[in-house]
Amino acid sequence: MEDSSPRIIFREGCFTSAGYQLLSNRWAAAMHLYNDPTVDVSGEFKSLKNII
Repeated sequence: MEDSSPRIIFREGCFTSAGYQLLSNRWAAAMHLYNDPTVDVSGEFKSLKNII
């Protein structure tokens, strides 16, 4: 029986590509917002709830 689980294949120069940089920056921004206590998990700003 073959192992059909996905594998990560590293290619030389992959980490300098524009696509990698874009995804890396988007991931970093998402993690920053996730850890920001002023942002609700649903994506709403907690400070806006007090205004409405």
